[in-house]
Amino acid sequence: MVKAKVTSVEYATESEVMRDGLRTLQARDAALEKWLHEKVIPCAGTT
Repeated sequence: MVKAKVTSVEYATESEVMRDGLRTLQARDAALEKWLHEKVIPCAGTT
């Protein structure tokens, strides 16, 4: 998949693909943490 992204000229290098993937994972993890702390944890105490 990484090589395909570079071959398709979406990215210039394999490192660029990996960095973008890691940034995406970091953003997803941050969104999940936010959701847990704002929505899930407060509800857990009301059962």
